[in-house]
Amino acid sequence: MRYTAAILLPLLLFAAASAQAETHAAVTAINSGSFARAHALPLLGEGAVVAGSDTAWRVSLSGANEFYAKGGALFLDAETLKLDLGLRHALTPGWEWGLRLPLLMQSGGAMDGLIEGWHSAFGLPNGGRERYAKDRYNIQYQRNGQTLLDLHDGHNGLGDLQATLGWQAAPSVALRGLLQLPTGQASTLSGGHAGVAFWGEWSPVIEALPSLRTDLAAGFSVSQTRGPLKAIQKPVAAFTRAAVSMPLYQALQGNVSVQLHSAFYDDTGQKPISGPGGNASFGFGFPAWGCNVDLGVEEDILVNTAPDFVLKLGLAFH
Repeated sequence: MRYTAAILLPLLLFAAASAQAETHAAVTAINSGSFARAHALPLLGEGAVVAGSDTAWRVSLSGANEFYAKGGALFLDAETLKLDLGLRHALTPGWEWGLRLPLLMQSGGAMDGLIEGWHSAFGLPNGGRERYAKDRYNIQYQRNGQTLLDLHDGHNGLGDLQATLGWQAAPSVALRGLLQLPTGQASTLSGGHAGVAFWGEWSPVIEALPSLRTDLAAGFSVSQTRGPLKAIQKPVAAFTRAAVSMPLYQALQGNVSVQLHSAFYDDTGQKPISGPGGNASFGFGFPAWGCNVDLGVEEDILVNTAPDFVLKLGLAFH
């Protein structure tokens, strides 16, 4: 871990020193976990709608690692590499439309050793992952004596396609809606659920701290109930986010955000499935090579309700 930091830090400082200062918020997922893909959840933090005839593009790559082994009905050991492709285009003054398509590679991955080192470095619990074979894909869940999930081979393919519409209701307020099409597969936990979502994003200006950017968001989603967990899936979920971006060194900025959501499923006694979820995101952003670059990590803050660790890289450009 210390060798990685020794390499990345000089690169971040060089890019920040050679770029023009610009404060932007990091875009974050509400929950990157396997069980969350049954719900129509937007990315939060897009900010103002696209103006004029402009088009905003976003390409992001993330690796999410999940582990839960408390004995009993659920065993969860999975890693998902996700390539997210998105665009937003100005429609008329104050309006935009957008598309987002995730490409998923679900497998045992290769981050288990890295995560154990991360937890050790920061004094975080491992949840017993050191007692099991590394880099294996295994999701098993039984309910009332019936096996609902028994996945061992992983899956590569599309997630659910999302179409969005945004309206700039006020200079610091954007209202957005989303229509999700079931292009993923419910049987492999890669999506496969139609749905809609509605949310608002507010970016208030703090006059005493003009270089500080704050972003607040809240909304709800309504999703189709289908797939292996149809009987316990809740069709409606609420979510919220609070984020702060601040300058650190010239154009290098720090980003911190917290995402919370209501329970996605009925109470099963298994927190990765049915607990209200929360995660915190920490990272850096800087403009370079004609785009905004975001590097960050996410940690589960409500314990076993979101992926244990998410590593992400985002590129946004116009």
